[in-house]
Order: sequence, then structure tokens, then C-alpha cells
Amino acid sequence: MQVWSRSTPSLVSGLLPIGAWALFLTGQLSAGATLVAVATLSAARWFSWTTASLISQIPSARVWTARTVAMTGVAAYSAGVPEVDLGAGVAPAPVVPPRHPLRRLELTGFGVRHTDGTVAVRDVDLTVTRGQLVLVVGPVGAGKSSLLRALAGIAPHTGRLTWNGDPVTEPELFLRPHQVGYVGQLPRVLSGTVAENITLGHQVDAASAVSTAQLDHDLAAAGGGLGLLIGHKGTRLSGGQLQRLALARALAPRTELLVADDVSSALDVTTELALWQALREHGVTVVGSTSKRAALVRADHVVVLLSGTVAAQGPWVDLEPDWSHLAG
Repeated sequence: MQVWSRSTPSLVSGLLPIGAWALFLTGQLSAGATLVAVATLSAARWFSWTTASLISQIPSARVWTARTVAMTGVAAYSAGVPEVDLGAGVAPAPVVPPRHPLRRLELTGFGVRHTDGTVAVRDVDLTVTRGQLVLVVGPVGAGKSSLLRALAGIAPHTGRLTWNGDPVTEPELFLRPHQVGYVGQLPRVLSGTVAENITLGHQVDAASAVSTAQLDHDLAAAGGGLGLLIGHKGTRLSGGQLQRLALARALAPRTELLVADDVSSALDVTTELALWQALREHGVTVVGSTSKRAALVRADHVVVLLSGTVAAQGPWVDLEPDWSHLAG
């Protein structure tokens, strides 16, 4: 069944265009009808592939269900979870863990090793104090994104990481959202309003976050404000606006540490300067990456990363004579 589900749609989707063009050449189909038929083949192929794959998985799903019931018992398998309604899609909010205000973050021999064994970053020693702007600069492939993902608890790290002097032994639990906010290079947004994308159902100050992220003027110009409706994959917003929307979402819960992976790449100089100034005025602790000189000159500390190792670090005014070629 699985072989059939993979081979048949591929074979048919390859033969049908030939048949459609043959009918066109013999005069039985118009040019418009032929183009429509060929254009819909990709969707038809996906539908047939998905349907056949679903059918092929039904027997194994039945076996899995039967064995699970046999191990746990029917009562335990089918028992409902208190306050959870799968039909309505509602569940109780999880218990909010305690917040640990950041005073000092220290990395000692810090590194990042991917699941395939590849070492992306090694032997990073860095100290970040509350309210600082620390930026990482380096060429493509230097390991900047890997380092930031490990700081956000997304990627596994090696070495020592301490928060206010206490070792972080479970980064995936401790470096959580609302304590550490992460903004990637390609932020994801939901189909909904700006407010819904920022709050995500939590009680946070969306308006203040939008102002700090320098997005309020754009929303006012669009005429929708926080109620502006965003389409699929951020339709109606530019790349820079999407980055600032994700930044506002990370800032809304009063994040202790903001980890930002090149969030100013799509911003003009004026907006970028206003953004860094706003983050500093609000006392936000930021560790991020950039390739823009306008950001580097405003950083408290700059780390130059080459091939996964720290080549130099310090104020940009001291680093610029040797590393200005890395900044645009």
C-alpha cells in the first residue's frame, strides 16, 4: 500500500500532462483548458499522495491503539483529563513558574554541539550584566545563530552557563519564554490581529511592547493599530515589520533576557537607531547578532566569532580597526 501510495500519484502526475498536451495538439482541448489542467496537477498529486498515505497508515494505527489499550487498560486509555475539552479545544493554563530577575549571565567554556556530533561553537567565555547590549559579529557560517539558539535553550550546549551565579542545569526549562525571549532571523506569525500575535492569549501589555519595538508608527499608518489583521505568513507586513512584530512579542512579558538573531537586517538606519535607543531606555538586556555598524557602535560589548571560536571581544571602538570588514 505504501509503495502504491508513493508510485501511483507520481506516475499519473507525469502521464497526465502528456495526455493533456496530446489532446491540445489534436484540437480536443483549448489552450486555456490545457493550462488549467496542467496547473491543477500538483494539487491533485498532493491530495492523492496524502489520501493514499493515510489509508496505508490505518492498519498500523489500529495495532498501535490495540497494544496501548492492552498495556494501560481501557479505563486508563479512555479516561478524560480534568478541565480538558478536546472538542472545544480548551484546557487550563499551566502553572506559571517563578521569575528569576537577571543580574549577571556568565558563559565559561561555552559551546554548541549539534545532535549529529558537529561542533558549531567552542570555548566561549562571556559575561553579560543587566541592561547591557551585547552583539556578536562574524562572517556567514561562523556559528552566531547556533550560539544564540543555545543561549535561548533551543540548542544543547556544552560548558558552563550561570544565571546570577547559579548553574543552569536544565536550560530547556530554565531558559523559557517570559524569562528569555528569542527572535529568529525568519520569525513566524499567526493569521490574526497584531494584538493576538503579541499576546498569544496571555495578559501582557501589547501597546507598550509595540512602542518599544518601533512598530507603532507603522500600525498607525496602516490604519488598523493593534487590531490590524495579518494574513498567512505575515501578508500585509514587510520584512522589517515582521521582525519588529516578533520583537514586540518577545518583549511583551517583560523578558529578562532578549536573544535576537539579526533582528535589524531588514530595517532602515533611522528605524534601527530608534530601536536600539528604545531598548536601552527600557533597560532591556540584549544578546544578539548583527552585521551593521550602526548597531555595533551602540553595543556595550562586541564578540567577534570566526569558525565557531571567539577571535576578539570588547568595545567596538577597539575592535573596529581590525574587524571593520565584518560590519556594513
